[in-house]
Amino acid sequence: MEKLQEIETRELYMPSGLKMKKEYFPGFGKEELLPAILSIFIFLIMDSVIYLLGIHNITILFFIFLIGVSTAVMLQVKGELNLSPVDIIKLEIQFRRSQKYYPYIAKNEWENIE
Repeated sequence: MEKLQEIETRELYMPSGLKMKKEYFPGFGKEELLPAILSIFIFLIMDSVIYLLGIHNITILFFIFLIGVSTAVMLQVKGELNLSPVDIIKLEIQFRRSQKYYPYIAKNEWENIE
């Protein structure tokens, strides 16, 4: 009987930073790779259209591509809490939608104490 109580009182050790999925670098795994590749193609197409419109400055085209792709990738990378900025925005929207208005009237609770 004592052995059973001893087993119940032991704490479960959960190592920090344990990941269930393979990551290429911290916070960036297979799920984040697809949007990154998609953003590369989107910004390559945008650069091609801009080049065809007459802007032949390679520096501008390079920075449009670099800033666009890096922004798309960094929005997908998850931090220590396993939340990306996109996940945090989704949680904030869900929190705002779930808020209800409950009016509260404060009364003097110490008034009728005997």
